[in-house]
Amino acid sequence: MPGASGIPRKDLQSVVQAAIPQRRLVRIPTASVLTLFATPFPLVPAPGVGRFNLLDEAFWEHRPATPAVAYAGLGAGEDLVIKYTNAAGQIASETQRAIGWLDQTVGATKVVRRRPEVAGTLGVYTENAALVAHLLVGEIITGTGDIWVEVWYRILQTRLPRER
Repeated sequence: MPGASGIPRKDLQSVVQAAIPQRRLVRIPTASVLTLFATPFPLVPAPGVGRFNLLDEAFWEHRPATPAVAYAGLGAGEDLVIKYTNAAGQIASETQRAIGWLDQTVGATKVVRRRPEVAGTLGVYTENAALVAHLLVGEIITGTGDIWVEVWYRILQTRLPRER
């Protein structure tokens, strides 16, 4: 049934929902941090057919355990990103370097934003896909401490509602 705007209520609800940033706070426990290359960690669930998650920004907070044991075995390129779906998915965020951050015994917070547009990827998104945390290269060898991720995102439709 159309609303006052002439747009059906369910379409109008989708448009309004897209305008409202959503927030999700997720804890990645130590055991999962140590396997982030092989097993990306879910941050935001898939939104459903005909929709996609658009990342606005994310805050990564490393909270070392007590006693603190810094993550070790970090190499070049072992950086954190947010991707669509899984390890093979499209990268949705900027890259967060792990060296100088996770290999410390003092906690720190980092901010990443939506991945900047690059040639050939303008408007690239993945329909009905979860957002996941992923380590780009190899696994972290040892260490303790959770990573908390506060994700700010929007759920958008893959197509605009048709004019009625």
